[in-house]
Parts: sequence; structure tokens; C-alpha cells
Amino acid sequence: MAYKLIGYLLAKYRPNKPNSFLAGGRRMGLAINVSEKTAASAIKELIDKGHIFEERVGRNTGTRASRERVVSLSRWDSDTRKGDPERPKKVWRENK
Repeated sequence: MAYKLIGYLLAKYRPNKPNSFLAGGRRMGLAINVSEKTAASAIKELIDKGHIFEERVGRNTGTRASRERVVSLSRWDSDTRKGDPERPKKVWRENK
């Protein structure tokens, strides 16, 4: 399901708009037509593999229940960091 999610985020990206996306499990699950749990695991996988960065941590319960996770695509610049198109390959090499 991670491939559906990265495809969705790449389709939403526009160079003239901020590289940041609300990416809560429920929102992403509805966007790619999977369960909230499956979407959350796909988001985690994409973060672990270096395709996206977690700009702001969010959660479903507790004190930050109203805050949704914000992610950005690692290939392009965001408000907080400079993009690196080679980051997924670097992460893959480190894990080998």
C-alpha cells in the first residue's frame, strides 16, 4: 500500500505550493481506500525508507489527539529543510 500512498502524495505535490501534507492515518486511508491502520503502517514505511519526512508528529489519542501528522516529500525543499533526491537510495544503502 505504500506505493499507492507515495503515488498519491506525488500527484498532490505542486512546485509553487508548500511541500507539506496532512497525513493522519484516517485521512490517508480515505485517500487511498484502505483502513486507517494500513495507511498508518504505509506512512511509517515511507518515513523509514526515506521517501517522506515527518515534519510534525501527530497522534490519534492523548494530549496531541487534535494534531495530525504533517509530512513532506524528501526529494524537494520544504520550509524546514533542503530536499535531497538521492535520500531514498542513501537510506537503502545504509540498511544493506
